[in-house]
Amino acid sequence: MFYGDGKESWLQAIPDGPDTGQYVAISKAAADVWREAPTTSPILKRADRILDFWKGGILALSPRWYVNSTIGIGIQYGLLTGGDIRSLVQAVRKGPIKDAVPDEVVLNNLANEVGYKGEIDAGRLKRTFAKGFAVNNRMESAWRRAAYINRSKKALRDEGMKFRGLTDDEIARAIDEMPPSIAKNVVRDVDLFMGEFRKFNRFERDVVKRVIPFYSWLRVISRLTFSLPFKHPVRTAALATLARAGEMGINPEDYARPIYDRGALKFGKYRIPTSGINSPATLTGALQAATKSVQDPGQVLGLAGEEAVSWMRPEIQAGLAATNGTTSFGNPVIAPTGYAGSVSGFGGRKALDPSTGRVEDSRVRIPVDEAFLQAFGGAPVQFIRKALSGGERPFDTTRTLSLALARAEGGTTKGMFLDPAKDPVKENVGWGIGSALGLNPHTENTPEMIRRYNKALADFNRSKKRDERKKAVGG
Repeated sequence: MFYGDGKESWLQAIPDGPDTGQYVAISKAAADVWREAPTTSPILKRADRILDFWKGGILALSPRWYVNSTIGIGIQYGLLTGGDIRSLVQAVRKGPIKDAVPDEVVLNNLANEVGYKGEIDAGRLKRTFAKGFAVNNRMESAWRRAAYINRSKKALRDEGMKFRGLTDDEIARAIDEMPPSIAKNVVRDVDLFMGEFRKFNRFERDVVKRVIPFYSWLRVISRLTFSLPFKHPVRTAALATLARAGEMGINPEDYARPIYDRGALKFGKYRIPTSGINSPATLTGALQAATKSVQDPGQVLGLAGEEAVSWMRPEIQAGLAATNGTTSFGNPVIAPTGYAGSVSGFGGRKALDPSTGRVEDSRVRIPVDEAFLQAFGGAPVQFIRKALSGGERPFDTTRTLSLALARAEGGTTKGMFLDPAKDPVKENVGWGIGSALGLNPHTENTPEMIRRYNKALADFNRSKKRDERKKAVGG
């Protein structure tokens, strides 16, 4: 069996030689389906089913995925094309140019890879999942189709072709009749910037993707982030300059903010974080952990454990969160003073207690049942918690069921929420819809945030020096 890429015909794809007759030519799309054939193991089938429902819940049922995905892919498209609006219009408008783009380019997207297979099985929930993935598939496909059209026109211009005055039929014919070598380069550019979500080796398919559900996205954005400086240095330098200008002009205090709140847009007194729609921000935590590990090798295990929590499948994620003293997103747990139940972080790593602003030797642990609920529920559960909290910030240790009962019965909420005076980030009442869309508008007590950051830094340095003295004495 053999398949070709891009515009290669099956005659060009099959290699010449005495064994030519043993090959059967099939389409790349068919090969991908064959590779992704369901497992026959009952245990793995059950594990895959759990993962399918989990991905459907945190993606297809989460409005923020549609917002983040659309804008994030739009940013990737802008990096590749410079924001070519004409190609985007041609990609969504019915006509010969749109039809000239190969299906294997269009359908090679995240929505297809993580869940949507074009089939709607029995059951209302499954139908809802399938429809949600289908919507995102159409959005992603439009960006990918536009990227292919843009790169095709650029490649043809480089060969001396002029597009001024040509009809849509003539442009479509030129794209469709590109030499295979040019088409292959076009596909390579599209896959680099928009993502390659189909080519996995057996170990990646059978093991890695089951442990890290969104491994395909992690691989795509890692490849783009690390190859861009070498393949497109001028573009990278321009982006770095814009990022630095934005930081200096809009968010000069970002050094004191958590990663997820950096690079926010400001509208009066409100801040809207942009990390969720910034594709390369996916790697910020990992890169920061790597930098800190080089500076202090003793933190390697702890930093790796914290960063790994948010990438794992929900069962592993919940277990790691409960044993490491973090949330399912890998952040330190916020709990009321004197809360019982603590653990040591991975590698004995110390951590800032967000409630007290001090660096502690041990960490507060979320109740196991709540850790599993937050891990399996993902963004929808976080939105429910925000809605039930009425704009206040619940402790991570406050059970979602307790919040619901308190609101339904009008009972006491004492000990459920962080005192606003101790929280530099204050969620604004009434912005639940914004939070559901991944925008999460909020106000900020900037002086308190900087004071807490400086205090935590000083506490950490004192603690580190104290540990070094103890080791020296013991040695």
